[in-house]
This record gives sequence, C-alpha cells and structure tokens, in this order.
Amino acid sequence: MDVSNPDTWKQQWTAFTSAPYIVAPLIVFAALVGWWLKGIAIAGLKGRISVFEDRLKLAAEQAESARQAKDEVATEFETYEAEVAAKAENAGLGASAARVEGAIVRFAAANNSLSEILGVTEEADSGQFERRNGPAEGQGRAARPAKSRRTRGSSTPLAGAPS
Repeated sequence: MDVSNPDTWKQQWTAFTSAPYIVAPLIVFAALVGWWLKGIAIAGLKGRISVFEDRLKLAAEQAESARQAKDEVATEFETYEAEVAAKAENAGLGASAARVEGAIVRFAAANNSLSEILGVTEEADSGQFERRNGPAEGQGRAARPAKSRRTRGSSTPLAGAPS
C-alpha cells in the first residue's frame, strides 16, 4: 500500500463512505471519549486553580502576619534606641534588647512560613543566583542568575567582588 498514491486514498475513502453503519458508531464513540477526557482535564485544572487560590489566601494572611512582625521589630528597636539615647540602666537595656531579639525571631518565623507557602526554595541562595538591587533604590531585592565576576580575558576577580 503506497500512501503517496492518490488512487490508494480514493479507494480508502470509497470503502470508508460505503460502510456508514460501521464507521458512524466508531466516530460517535471516539467523539464521546474525547468529550469525556476533555471534561476530566477541565475538572483537574479547576482543582489546581482551587488549590492555588487557597495558597494565595493563606499567603496573603501570612504576609500580613509577617508585616505585623516587621512592624513589631521596628517598634521594639525604636524603643531600644530611645533607651540607649536616654542612657538607661544596663538591666533595662538588656530587657529591651531581649524584646527586640524576640521580635526578630517572630519575624523570621513568619517570613520562613511565608516562604514555605509560596514555595520559595533555597535555590536563590545556592550560588546559581545572586542578590541585586531592584530597578529603583529601596525597591527590594531581586534574585537573578549569577554572572561571572571576572573581567574578560582576566583570571583575577574584579575588585571588591567575592571570589
């Protein structure tokens, strides 16, 4: 059977159309199976969307918790700075420093929890990425693939760059 021969295609088409009682149920069956599989795929995608929406809500709640913890750190640190400026006693400074440390620990826990929810992995700190400033100063940090810190044609690192 030569599939490049047009006569072969004409013969096959004639055989296909001359048996509608055999071919039509097969086509209907194939269409129903395709429709059913499409429904399964859509249901699976809707389930994934639901999971991502739940994760987004949880992440928003955890982000708010992290913001509150950050504000607590700032407040406790301002209190500590005021006590240092007022030359408070060492016992008072120690208690204030302990409150700052506790606030930092709570902030770190909230931040780690948020990272787990968002699925942030340690890849950003594994060496294949480096931290750089965002597009505007003070806009946060962005993780980008690390580039070589060596000059072209030189075997020595740039000044100030970690090796």
